[in-house]
Amino acid sequence: MLRLDPYKAALDNLIITDYLHFEFYVNGERIHEVCVGELDNGVIKAHDSEFERLAELLRDFCEYVGQTIKSAQRLAILMAGKARLLENTLYQVRPCSSMT
Repeated sequence: MLRLDPYKAALDNLIITDYLHFEFYVNGERIHEVCVGELDNGVIKAHDSEFERLAELLRDFCEYVGQTIKSAQRLAILMAGKARLLENTLYQVRPCSSMT
């Protein structure tokens, strides 16, 4: 199972989704969530009323301006978080059988 904490810690602006339910995180904190549909006996039932809200949240996500790094210490902390994320991701990757 995928652990999400490293992603939340390493990425300032993040969306986690299964394509029906969307969670928006800023600086590791969930700030919004929206559900545009649900699975009902193998059929997706759309929540039409939520699509405009999702579009608005996606616009906000794309317009996000990251923080300015003003110290070497802050840069080191951010880069360490990204290194941990990369390490976690690499451990989860399984080579394809054709590549082994």
